[in-house]
Amino acid sequence: MQRVGVPVGPSGTLAKANEVYLAMQLMPTQHTTPPKPLTTGCYRRLIAKKPILTPRIAPQIARVRNRVEAEGVRGLLYTMARLVIEHNLDKSRVFNMDETSLMPKASSRKVVDLEGSSNV
Repeated sequence: MQRVGVPVGPSGTLAKANEVYLAMQLMPTQHTTPPKPLTTGCYRRLIAKKPILTPRIAPQIARVRNRVEAEGVRGLLYTMARLVIEHNLDKSRVFNMDETSLMPKASSRKVVDLEGSSNV
């Protein structure tokens, strides 16, 4: 999620860690018990063990930057149309997306960030 500009919070970190952990485990049989998922204690130990990671509060985006303007949407549409034509993309390369990224974010939230980073 960090690659698409959405900061990763504690729950996202723990969900991805559980996904990796369960993928590394052997398939349970009728004679073995399935592995238990990682807990918030694992997350706390990770943060304590890796001082470069620090929990922070992501600030609310200023109202001036927290809105979508028609010109920006128009520019995005024209750029996407140009790239579809230039790269000769067909319908198999089109993905269905919703408009949640266009909705304003009115609150701050807890995220995990690198120590000393100013980009939260």
